[in-house]
Amino acid sequence: MDEELLQLAHDYRQCKLWKKLNENQVFAVDLAGKKTIYLSILGILGEHIALSIYQDSKEVYQLKRVMESSQEPCFSPLHHQELFLDQAYLQVSFLNKEESDPEDVALIQAFRQAQGIRVRGPQTFPSIEVCRPNHLPWKPVAKKDLSVIKSALQASLDLALALEGLTQPERARLIPDLRKGQPIPLMKKGSQGYQIVTMVSQPTQGRTSVIRHQRLNELELARLKKLPKTADLQLDLVLTPEPIQEVSTQAPFFMYSLVGVDAASNYYFLTGLAKEYWNEATGMLNQLMKELVDYGSAPHRICVTDDRTAQLLHPLAAGLRIDCQIDPAACGLVRDFEEDLFQHSLSGDMDKRDLELEEWDLATFAEQLRILEEIGSPNALPRDIRSTILWQLYHALDSNIPIAFKQRIRHFLNQS
Repeated sequence: MDEELLQLAHDYRQCKLWKKLNENQVFAVDLAGKKTIYLSILGILGEHIALSIYQDSKEVYQLKRVMESSQEPCFSPLHHQELFLDQAYLQVSFLNKEESDPEDVALIQAFRQAQGIRVRGPQTFPSIEVCRPNHLPWKPVAKKDLSVIKSALQASLDLALALEGLTQPERARLIPDLRKGQPIPLMKKGSQGYQIVTMVSQPTQGRTSVIRHQRLNELELARLKKLPKTADLQLDLVLTPEPIQEVSTQAPFFMYSLVGVDAASNYYFLTGLAKEYWNEATGMLNQLMKELVDYGSAPHRICVTDDRTAQLLHPLAAGLRIDCQIDPAACGLVRDFEEDLFQHSLSGDMDKRDLELEEWDLATFAEQLRILEEIGSPNALPRDIRSTILWQLYHALDSNIPIAFKQRIRHFLNQS
């Protein structure tokens, strides 16, 4: 953060725009005809003061979906979590001193001392982060984004001046709630600074992920076809409830997984870990087939929660010549399982991220990993301990073990 950015952030904090607008009142800013950004003001309740910057109209469509989620119940908490995580934006947040990066604190305090600025109260230390879909917020922000952030802050300051003296109903008419479907006000920079000059239509389409299928493992499919078709599968494609961080210099991310239940026996599946399901669909299905072969039963029916999961499973259903029915109401066992996974993650029972491994622990873990590699695949583990071991490996990926160990764990998990 340079001095210009620090000054703009300070002025933004002082203007208290979040007392005039709420996060649903989105407005657009034209950056000299090069691109249009969209801004959302957070902080009306005082819990989190921030300016969110969306650099693509498709991301505004996703933001609207998030806003509307409170009125439309999601299938499970994992679906709701994914909806919030599946966003891309820049954010200028204001934190307490103890929450801020020590380097940022030193830089901000030096700037304030040089400018003779005195600041009191909570949430006064600016922090800049980038948020990518299915990742936790992360620093640093790319240099190309800094000019965008500066323009966003300046436009917000100019808007705060324009809103002075207006009543709440007048502000609501000038900048409508995004959920109402009305056009979005657009600001452009002129001789008097940024001003609202027109309205632009709301985006009608968000990001789409095209699932790329390849040939399934024909040998595994042939094995599955030989098994009795007794399984009544309920399946769902979801994000795992907790993030992992493979490299300390990169943002933690959430992985996709196929969650399933055989309604005939209440046997639970958690398989097919993938970072990008649209590019790794075939690998996920191959892992599911191996799981079913090990289970000893092929499905006579597959019921899924949504169209995305149905598209993912289409090659498997076609290969087995069975129907893949989309019926979330008939997937109650999967919903219950996902709720248990989500609550389990909140309980802290699986939280191993602060694990400090001593030399003896690493040696022990190395021996355990060697034994697992000899076993060859998670599918070969005894069923009564499989889920426990998989969760331990899952969280080891997010601990401070060496990268080489993490690579070996990922390789083992991909053998499913």
